Amino acid sequence: MTTRRVGCTVILALFGLMTASAAPILILPVSLMQGLPGSTVGWGYQIVNDTTDYLLVNNSYFCGPGGDPQFTTCGPNNGVPRYDGLNNFGPKYGVYTDYIAANATLIPPSSSPSQPYSFGSPGTGVGAYTIDLSAPLNSVDAGNIFVTYDAYVGNPFVAGVYDFSGSMSAAATVVVVPEPESFSLAAIALGVLAAWRRKG
Repeated sequence: MTTRRVGCTVILALFGLMTASAAPILILPVSLMQGLPGSTVGWGYQIVNDTTDYLLVNNSYFCGPGGDPQFTTCGPNNGVPRYDGLNNFGPKYGVYTDYIAANATLIPPSSSPSQPYSFGSPGTGVGAYTIDLSAPLNSVDAGNIFVTYDAYVGNPFVAGVYDFSGSMSAAATVVVVPEPESFSLAAIALGVLAAWRRKG
């Protein structure tokens, strides 16, 4: 009798651990983005929802190192505040714009929806990042994309009941690169200059 109780307790404990470990996962198919000053880049996504809840996305953020929208300011949609090394953890060299929440994204239970990035108002994917025109070449904005959500038992658009709020994140980086054509023009100019010097 005691052995049976212990066995049942162990099984229930393991089941509880398995249930507690279930959490949605945000995947960025491409985490590193490169763009010219003034250009806009963005991220597609896949979300693995291994829970029994519907997840209604309510925002997304691009946070710098140490940033977390539940505890710090990340500047979700307007690029302000910028990271100052003290208490602001928003993008340093551009403006992040949410797409996933603007599209009223609902993730059903036990599903893994994905969507590529495309620019628009709103576009598709998790969000977009517009690089400042004044951003220095080779500068890097690194951090995490956070997606926050409310979880519901049942579809929230059809009388679902609120369960809890949470967030998921994935590493993301933007590198400011020079225009490829500028390298070609520079190479041509150097070639012409070298030929001119040889003639002289």
